[in-house]
Amino acid sequence: MVKDENSSGEKPLELFLKIGLDERTAKNTIANNKVTANLTAVIQEAAVTDGCDRATGNLLYTVATKFPTNALVHRPTLLQYIVSSKIKTPAQLEAAFSFFSTTGSENFKINEFEETCGVGVDVSIEDIKCIVTEIFEEHKNAILEQRYRTNDSIVLRRSSGDLRRGSPKIPKPSTTSICSAQAPIRLYEPPIGLHKARSAQPGSDWTVRISICSAQAPISLYEPRFESLVCSIWLGVCSICVDFCPICSGKLPIFLRSAILPLGPIGDSYSLIGAWAEQIEVVGGLGTSGDPSPEVAVGLWSLLSLGELFGHVRKRQPWADPKIVKQLIDANLCALLGERTVADDEKPIKKKKEKPVKVEEPIAAVDAPPKPSEEELNPYSIFPSPEENYKVHTEIFFSDRPVLRACNSRETLEKHLKATKGKVFTRFPPEPNGYLHIGHAKAMFVDFGLAKDRGGFCYLRYDDTNPEAEKKEYIDHIEEIVRWMEWEPFKITYTSDYFQDLYELAVELIRRGHAYVDHQTPEEIKEYREKKMNSPWRDRPISESLKLFDEMKRGMVEEGKATLRMKQDMQSENFNMYDLIAYRIKASFTPHPHAGDKWCIYPSYDYAHCIVDSLENITHSLCTLEFETRRASYYWLLDALGLYQPYVWEYSRLNVTNTVMSKTQVESSCDRKVGIGITRSDCSLIRLDRLEFHIREELNKEAPRTMVVLHPLKVVITNLEAGSLMDLDAKKKPDAQIEDASSFYKVPFSNIVYIEHSDFRMKDSKDYYGLAPGKSVLLRYAFPIKCTDVILADDKETVLEVRAEYDPSKRTKPKGVLHWVAEPSPGVDPVKVEVRLFDRLFLSENPAELDDWLGDLNPESKVVIPSAYAVPSLKSAAVGERFQFERLGYFVVDKDSTPEKLVFNRTVTLRDTYGKSGK
Repeated sequence: MVKDENSSGEKPLELFLKIGLDERTAKNTIANNKVTANLTAVIQEAAVTDGCDRATGNLLYTVATKFPTNALVHRPTLLQYIVSSKIKTPAQLEAAFSFFSTTGSENFKINEFEETCGVGVDVSIEDIKCIVTEIFEEHKNAILEQRYRTNDSIVLRRSSGDLRRGSPKIPKPSTTSICSAQAPIRLYEPPIGLHKARSAQPGSDWTVRISICSAQAPISLYEPRFESLVCSIWLGVCSICVDFCPICSGKLPIFLRSAILPLGPIGDSYSLIGAWAEQIEVVGGLGTSGDPSPEVAVGLWSLLSLGELFGHVRKRQPWADPKIVKQLIDANLCALLGERTVADDEKPIKKKKEKPVKVEEPIAAVDAPPKPSEEELNPYSIFPSPEENYKVHTEIFFSDRPVLRACNSRETLEKHLKATKGKVFTRFPPEPNGYLHIGHAKAMFVDFGLAKDRGGFCYLRYDDTNPEAEKKEYIDHIEEIVRWMEWEPFKITYTSDYFQDLYELAVELIRRGHAYVDHQTPEEIKEYREKKMNSPWRDRPISESLKLFDEMKRGMVEEGKATLRMKQDMQSENFNMYDLIAYRIKASFTPHPHAGDKWCIYPSYDYAHCIVDSLENITHSLCTLEFETRRASYYWLLDALGLYQPYVWEYSRLNVTNTVMSKTQVESSCDRKVGIGITRSDCSLIRLDRLEFHIREELNKEAPRTMVVLHPLKVVITNLEAGSLMDLDAKKKPDAQIEDASSFYKVPFSNIVYIEHSDFRMKDSKDYYGLAPGKSVLLRYAFPIKCTDVILADDKETVLEVRAEYDPSKRTKPKGVLHWVAEPSPGVDPVKVEVRLFDRLFLSENPAELDDWLGDLNPESKVVIPSAYAVPSLKSAAVGERFQFERLGYFVVDKDSTPEKLVFNRTVTLRDTYGKSGK
């Protein structure tokens, strides 16, 4: 939070005006809390609160917005060089930024710094003349050919249009794109530009707006970190503001903010100091008198621009005075080309390109797919290496002290790298107070996946800081699921393993004045936080807090009578900095599932999580987005204790439709034995049919085909001798090769087979491909059969048995193909299995929004078929094996299976609604 006044009591606006910022820039700067805080700190560090010249002020402003955050310890040194005019040009300042960005927070040699930044280098006019002369000789032919188009300028002249008062015909802004960057950037939308033009003085005022591109890609000057830069470009009446800034080609800087060039009489020409600008947009003032308003003509930089000439000079002599360089280039141009003529102002006639003869090319049948990005090929590519963990992690703004820029020192990082040998260490840290759900699958993919991708290690850490909610049952379940997901933990640890370390660090936190024992009730704590009020016990003596905390540990204080709270910032804009609780008492002495009954005080998540990350030397602490606001607390605590700071990165939760999302609803669902759901939504909702589509894609590659009949209907083949048996080959994969015996399995075929009840009807129809009286179907991998008779029950409706004849020659070509299972030997039933058909748990896509969400349960979400028939080859199926039951879906062998009876769970059906609707 940035206060309205600085430590000297002076308002930021007044302070910024004193260093030479124009009023518009200053006002826009204070609209950005971050830039205001930085610039105020820079002014105070430079000891120029009483003011300075405009050139120095512009350099200070650049320091406030661009100084490398990993080297803030050296910023005062750079400011002294600026104030003493040892560094006085933007080029020197950019060199300093580059130097400190590489140096970081380490010590450096002054002589190396000064040499890099050109301190004390005096480039004489004669030296500059020699360089400019050499460059003109080298490019003489190109300059003579292009003449003044080499040095095109902004030309202001009277308009021939009729723009008088009462007739506000605004000339269309002239816009020129002259950069090789990816796309032009508009600094202002036209309506805003015209509004600015209306505010100008009648008939003679001009504003030039320039949007720039960076060394890598165009920068939108409306991005938050550039808010003040946008306004610094707009410097009011009759001026063009220019200053050095990197360009896309890396050859020449563009000028912004360092010098003011007042526009002279209309008709004069003004070069933009060789700027590589992406757009130049000039708008004439709206006339309010009888005189017409001027019009703007904008020339194009040609192939060899003034910017390139200027760049050649800077490349050979980077510390040359740019003003002198500009004057000498202009003088040399005039001497070489003479005075500018009318012909120089004419647009060059474009030569029509001869159209090449069209050559007929064959049209590609399918367009080549776009090349996937690096992140798509490897989602872990976005994470930095452990060696890069010296940069600023986050900025923490306080109401009563300077901004904290949390980062590791080189010494701390080197100690960490020595312990880890430069390897990546992550952790999967579930709380053992419930069952894992689908959201944890993504967390495991991120945590274990990053470690595997980088050749590192991932801990399975149980975040067991609440003994009342934790059970051994959950601990065992979590480990089972992790291994079921085929992840192998580097180590299995518990937060409770570090209870002694956490306690000792809490004592140290009190000693450093960063924690206190508080006696407020939970209700009082909530009220004081809402009102941003300090606790009455916040400023109690350190010795008193140490004594009370010791008594808490020894069980001498009742539960609810005291907590240990971190002394953070109750006036912060981040509610996770409102003196969070570090320790609380559990007077019931509930035995801890892992630590036993040793402790009666337990650390909070906010206190323990980051410290254990540091103690385990975690390189990448990865968590979901709801923890993003806790970054400040995470790094504040590690900084307060002087501990190593991991790299924190947040990702969106995985949420799926047709499930409940809150933990309370999940627990309620489990208690009622209706299934499980997932965590709360954070705009990363995935449709269930999309998830099923990708599951099918994966299982289709690996799951072998087999045949199971869920609801058997007996079919007796009358023209096949009873007791006869044929072993037929059935494919495990659709593309199975005949010569590959492992791609097939044997299925018995006898005179008694079973088909699905749903595959038979008494009445046939055109759109029905199953079996019916007098109709033929093909039994997959076997023969065509034709229904010749039907045996009905006493009700004359229920079908008990079907009689059929088979075609051993296979000349019949029916359309319908059915799966089936046969008696493996005379009088012996096929293998009986139990099949559980799982479907979406809720009927609505977002049941959590319903008042009666339990009333939305899908009654068909689990259907158990106790006596399905399977082919004999399935008898040897092992727990966890996956199969595709032809025409039914993908199934897995459940752990409830026994040698006497296998149990199969359906993972997903074969229906592909997502694939049909589009990916």
